[in-house]
Amino acid sequence: MGDRLLETADLRGIPEKGTVIVAFSGGADSMALTHFLMGRVSKDRILCAHVNHMLRGAEAEQDSLFAEAFCKRTGIRFVLLREDVAALAEKEKIGTEECGRLVRYRFFGSLRKSEDDVIVTAHNANDNVETVLMNLVKGTGLSGLCGIPEKRGAILRPLLLVSRKEIERYCHANGLAYVTDSTNAEDMCTRNRLRHHVLPELTKVNPKITDAVARLTEAVKETRDFLVMTAEALLEEARSSYGLSLEELRQAHPAVRKQALRLWLEGQNCGRLSAGHIEKLAANLSNGSRFSLPGGLEVQCSADVLTLRRETASVWEYPVAIGETKLPVGKVLKILKKTGVDTQNVRKINNLLFNSLLDCDTITDALTVRSRRAGDRFTPAGRGVTKTLKKLFGEMKIPAANRDEIVILQSGGEIVYVEGAGVSEKAKVTADTSCVFQIALETDETRENEYD
Repeated sequence: MGDRLLETADLRGIPEKGTVIVAFSGGADSMALTHFLMGRVSKDRILCAHVNHMLRGAEAEQDSLFAEAFCKRTGIRFVLLREDVAALAEKEKIGTEECGRLVRYRFFGSLRKSEDDVIVTAHNANDNVETVLMNLVKGTGLSGLCGIPEKRGAILRPLLLVSRKEIERYCHANGLAYVTDSTNAEDMCTRNRLRHHVLPELTKVNPKITDAVARLTEAVKETRDFLVMTAEALLEEARSSYGLSLEELRQAHPAVRKQALRLWLEGQNCGRLSAGHIEKLAANLSNGSRFSLPGGLEVQCSADVLTLRRETASVWEYPVAIGETKLPVGKVLKILKKTGVDTQNVRKINNLLFNSLLDCDTITDALTVRSRRAGDRFTPAGRGVTKTLKKLFGEMKIPAANRDEIVILQSGGEIVYVEGAGVSEKAKVTADTSCVFQIALETDETRENEYD
């Protein structure tokens, strides 16, 4: 009874403790998954999470009642979310299907209360084939041919090697009733058209099409994983203070270069990147090239460095006080006031830390943090020279695209600190200093000059 399902379902990722949150629609897939779990995980650990997208009126309400009734009858915890997905999709200017997916996973994620809690979905082998076909007709790369991942973070998909027919057979063998979404019979969305017309024809050619696609995705995953590993090594070699070395990128194999660029940009929260974005960027790594990306970001090639910048006003200024100040360039300025600092010891032990300390007694006016301005001049501590910031940034090899993001502190109309260059001669700490302002900058990727 349901033996095939028992052979191919994979529960290895489920921890021995914690809540197992089941994405529970009440359909055949989630019903089979829940029943299967009940025999292998204690009921008090299972939580069935049901989402009513409010797209199908009374039918959706009946599905919700059915799902809740099953859980009450079997003694499983149940939680319901009602969300007007159509209205939300219109508000967010995204497709209804995409909006529904975002709503579901946001809801499931909110139910996790500890690291041991996992989310299980009932995606099956047919879903995987449909996903690969959808990606294929869109012109996907390797990642799209990998299909649906068995695991992504806290999300597990135990039925990914189980066919839809096997699931329905399991439900019948175990006397499990289930609901059927009437929209599944319609051809309005791409997935349904593939399911109703393309997949049946492929099955005629190869009755074991789900197994064949499973083998394909496994083979592609191995290739993809090797490529990612090689690209990560390239990124380590190419990283510089303000971006990536263009020379290192140009010398790499095109496939590795593209993968490295994708990994780098995704790590910068660039939003959804198309293959076209990566192709265009990878093919034009010459100084002076500039590209716009999703999320209000721009990449630029200058001074043999590939840099990324957020599209913000080039001139910005904010008052600052003790504590944290969020800046429009993806950084957080942190200022801490300290007394009784052994300045002689600081100078000997950590010159970098010394260069992030301002003598409080020299700061007689309010501090402001700002971007550079035309004509700015700065006198770095211990250098005995005054330079324009333009010349200083050139000596520091800061790409032009990043110069508007450099943090500058000013007091009384005079620059007292420049990110990367340190404090000014006037504001430097001396043997007579008894109180200091300690400066630290944080970004999404790094935490520099921590206080303790």
